[in-house]
Amino acid sequence: MEKAFVVLGDVVGSREVADRESLQLSLQNSIEKINKRHANDIRADFSLLKGVDELGGVLTGVSPLYEVIKTIYRGTFPTGVRFAGVYDRVDVGSEQNDVAEMDGPAFHLADGLLSDLDADGRLFSLYTGDDLLDVLIGNYVNLCLMQMNEWTRREMEIVDTYERVGTQNEAAGELDVSQQRVSNVIGETNWKQFHRMESDLNDALATYDELL
Repeated sequence: MEKAFVVLGDVVGSREVADRESLQLSLQNSIEKINKRHANDIRADFSLLKGVDELGGVLTGVSPLYEVIKTIYRGTFPTGVRFAGVYDRVDVGSEQNDVAEMDGPAFHLADGLLSDLDADGRLFSLYTGDDLLDVLIGNYVNLCLMQMNEWTRREMEIVDTYERVGTQNEAAGELDVSQQRVSNVIGETNWKQFHRMESDLNDALATYDELL
């Protein structure tokens, strides 16, 4: 029996999603990106667990947590996903690389946190055993997700492309919009300040890893 960092996600209002096939494709694409991009930080690959309702994976540490969440959240936008991250024991299937075959206190706690989120409307909850840091980092992640939730779908696409290619001109060319349009979106979404917040959050998670 050993501890692991379990991440579960639950699609918000999945029963009301009209195009479930499209949602499933978006989730699968996001999961593929995560498993490839964070391969060195993954204990059990992320995968869909209940059709398009739930997903999960196991990380070796908490450092990549926000980037994992952001990839899924942006990939399914505007359909929301709530997340729970738990560092605790996995006592079934711990030697396997299949999250669907794993079980233990970490998974039970994560399921409980997802139920709590459904009741109070937040999008993320964290449990590592350190109540103060869990609340502070959990609220920080929620603030970032709430900020992104204020963007339009087109703004999300432009920001995501800009971050990936690195320049306004390249983003404009790929999306067939003007460079000024990209610049306007970066300003309207307060991207520079938001990106700084994300960087600080990732630094905090890396430090948190050392504490765990």
